Amino acid sequence: MQHGARISASDQLRAASHRDSAIQAMADVAADDAVPEVSVRLLGPVAFMMSGWLPSGQRILRDAGARDDIAGAWAEGAATLISRIRTVLGAAPTILVDERQAHLAVNGQVRTASGASFERSIDVSEIRSYWETAVAQEASVLVETSDELVETAADVGGIMLDWPQGRNRTTERTWERIDGLVQAGSPVALQVEHHDNPERYAEELVEQYLDWGVSHKGLEHVYFVRRFDRAGEVEAGSGLQWLRVLADHAAGYSATL
Repeated sequence: MQHGARISASDQLRAASHRDSAIQAMADVAADDAVPEVSVRLLGPVAFMMSGWLPSGQRILRDAGARDDIAGAWAEGAATLISRIRTVLGAAPTILVDERQAHLAVNGQVRTASGASFERSIDVSEIRSYWETAVAQEASVLVETSDELVETAADVGGIMLDWPQGRNRTTERTWERIDGLVQAGSPVALQVEHHDNPERYAEELVEQYLDWGVSHKGLEHVYFVRRFDRAGEVEAGSGLQWLRVLADHAAGYSATL
């Protein structure tokens, strides 16, 4: 919503209809095949507060009451989406929450509407409360955020990280964090790079994971993910198939160890 523009009732209905049509299209494509799980990426509540506008033309971020309203509306919308996925597809939903810019709100680095100054910073405890509301869904919920706030996200629930690289103290701490989460049954999504041989790459990833002493049993709570920014249907489709091969082979390989 730009500078106080309101979303009309007809636009809201149109958006809900588009959501339902997309879910139904997935069911039609699957036909009689089971769809065990569906992952959906959503902008997080803090991201909406930073990018949305009040009727006055000011950012939602500056109004505490409006921030609470957005957090509640986000949770309600996510719950409706999750319910539709379960009802239509019979699938277990996973929600990936994009909060990569939330640290800007914490550090007071979000520009005001005029651009002349910055909005007042939001306390980390408030951000945490919004994420607690977000993860209190009947689904697996993972938050992707900056290094500055990843500890806060990990305290709340599942997180999404880049696959840890190198052998240093930072990498070691990351694997320790992952181990603590998966042993507690919290999901962790790890973003991986594309390799031409997904089977061999899957084995390398499993071996790296275990070399750091992370719980073998915890692998069942690990997701492999890739980002397909602005990818066309063909590229995204082949990328998803690559991910499926990677995940299936990783599961089979880990079972032999």
